[in-house]
Amino acid sequence: MCYTLTMQAYRAYWHAWAQTLQRWGLNEFVAALLESAAPLSILAGQIITMSQPLLGGWVSAEKLAALAHLCEDDEERSAFASFLREENTA
Repeated sequence: MCYTLTMQAYRAYWHAWAQTLQRWGLNEFVAALLESAAPLSILAGQIITMSQPLLGGWVSAEKLAALAHLCEDDEERSAFASFLREENTA
């Protein structure tokens, strides 16, 4: 149950991230990158986790944790890529 609540908390940022990526015209590129670069995504998640003390002044710890989790979890990466593509068509 706690895992489900954490997942919902992480996914709360998806809409804002998708809007930002769409505004920059990067949503399709990021979706393709998430689907094809799984080993690099895991490394990116670890880098985000390690850089939290440095990035904490600009980005909340919750958002960084959500982004790191997104990078490290195969199912979440795939789900977010699908979400980006759905947001693109909406």
